[in-house]
Amino acid sequence: MTTPLRMDGVEVEVPDGATLLDAARAAGVELPSLCHDDRLRPAASGRTCLVQAGGRTVAACVTPAEPGMTVDTVGEAVRNLRRDAVALIASALPPHALADASLSELAQNNVQGASDIGALPDPLPGYGPVTDPAARARAEAVWGRAVPPAPGLRIPEMFEAARKGRLKALWITGEDACATDPDSRRVAEALDACPLVVVNELFLGETARHADVVLPVASWLEKDGTFVNFDRRFQRVRAAVRPPGTARSDFAVVQAVATAMGSGVGCPTPAEALAECAAGRSRLRRPLTRSSGPGGCCALALPLAGQARRSNPVCR
Repeated sequence: MTTPLRMDGVEVEVPDGATLLDAARAAGVELPSLCHDDRLRPAASGRTCLVQAGGRTVAACVTPAEPGMTVDTVGEAVRNLRRDAVALIASALPPHALADASLSELAQNNVQGASDIGALPDPLPGYGPVTDPAARARAEAVWGRAVPPAPGLRIPEMFEAARKGRLKALWITGEDACATDPDSRRVAEALDACPLVVVNELFLGETARHADVVLPVASWLEKDGTFVNFDRRFQRVRAAVRPPGTARSDFAVVQAVATAMGSGVGCPTPAEALAECAAGRSRLRRPLTRSSGPGGCCALALPLAGQARRSNPVCR
């Protein structure tokens, strides 16, 4: 079965289930796709593949082609939006990055650290696939709990599941999804359709306005922990001021919710959480390498599977 649609005035037919990015390729339309890799499930994080479709601005890599859809990839509006997306990515880079392509940071804070530690739907800490029985066995030996064998949902899949009534609860931490994710109208529809939406936020942003519960949390100036940049340097963060009012760190919020649900996390402080990660590194077969820098500072590097990495001697 095929799906007919019109792209930039050209009639195109693509297999059912194809995305608008697939349709653009079939029509010979060159569409930018900075974050796309055919070997991976699309995440729409770069937002450089934005198009106009059916009166909406959507990311082509995650939007299914629909029969009779009219798609515009060359209009001034979408070209301006793509330019703004690239400018947003560039604004997060250090001044020298555009000159020598030495990327040090990602567009959103601590994306690298979250990925390394396994806060993704399909890999475990150290990037062992959750579908791999051996990788699951290593994690189960460290955690003492069974690990589900099937991958979870990525953000666009969560929102789709919420709109279709299959997702009953969302807990959003560290992101204003209505401001950063493609097609904010559809994101808002997903939040409104989900029976329970909990948001950790500093401010009552657009996403928080759609939440059932808003938990006040601390900013990076008000908490302890680490951030991991693109080349996997650990950057130590210490609280400079106390959080205002009843605000807590995200770490403390997770601790409190786990305790209220009758299951302690087991790591009372961020330092102990990092120590647990280091203690489990050999059993997960993704070794951390450590080297001391000036003043006792250290850099920790997380090698990928089968890939050697040299630790940097100094934290920035």
